[in-house]
Amino acid sequence: SSNMNNAVDIVETTAPVINQITNIVACPGSSINIGNFVSDPTGASFDWTNSNANIGLAANGSGDIASWIAPANNTCIDIISTITVTPSLNGCTGTPMSFTVTIYPTPTVTPISNIAVCPGSTINFGNFGVCPLGSTFTWMNSNPNIGLSASGFGNIPSWTAPVNNTGADIVGIITITASYNGCLGLGMSFTVTIFPTPTAPLASDTSSCVSSPAPNLTAAGTGIMSWYSDCNLIALIWTGSSFATGET
Repeated sequence: SSNMNNAVDIVETTAPVINQITNIVACPGSSINIGNFVSDPTGASFDWTNSNANIGLAANGSGDIASWIAPANNTCIDIISTITVTPSLNGCTGTPMSFTVTIYPTPTVTPISNIAVCPGSTINFGNFGVCPLGSTFTWMNSNPNIGLSASGFGNIPSWTAPVNNTGADIVGIITITASYNGCLGLGMSFTVTIFPTPTAPLASDTSSCVSSPAPNLTAAGTGIMSWYSDCNLIALIWTGSSFATGET
C-alpha cells in the first residue's frame, strides 16, 4: 500500500479598493469628465448608481462613466446628485465610493421696463432682482450721454438726467449680466431715453387797424405749443403753432 498526500492551494483574494473621486461642480453647458476609475489591485470592474438623473446622467451603469454636457438649470437652485461606484474583483466586492455632482443654476435678472424721462429728472432703478440670490452683476451702457458711465459692477445708483438741447432723444441701451459661482446668465437689456428740452416758441408782434379783423397769431418752436390768455399760464385757450383769434 502507499500513502497519497493531496495538496490544496488556497488563494486569498483581496477585495478591491477604488480611488476616491473629488466632488464635481459645473455650470450648465460645460463638459463633465470624471475620468477612469482606478482600483487596487488593478483589474476590478465597476458598477455605479446615480441618485438624480436631472444632472444629465443615467440612473445606473457599469464601467467608466463617459463625459457628458451639464444640462440647463433654470430652477434657481443647485441640482445635486450622489454617484456611488462599487468595485468587484474575482468575486469579491469592495467598499462603495461616493461623490457628488452639482449643476449650478443659470442666474436670471428680473426684467426692467424701458425708462423715458425729461432732463433734470431723477433716474432710479432700485436694486436689481435676480435668481438665485447671491448673484453678482456687471453692466454696460451703450451711450454715456444719458449721464451714466459706460460700464460698472453691482446695482446702478440713481442719477439726474442731463441737459438735452440736441432737439432729439438721447437713448442708451443698458445690458445687465448676472454671475453665480462663475456661471454667466444671459444679458438683460432695456433702454433709457432722455427727451430733448423743447425750445421756447418765437412769436412776432402783429398789429391791425381799428375795425379791421384781428390777424391769426403764429409761433415757431419744438414740441407742443400752448396758448394762454394770462401771464400765469393758467387759462389755456389753444394748442398748436397757429392761433385764430376770432376777433373782428
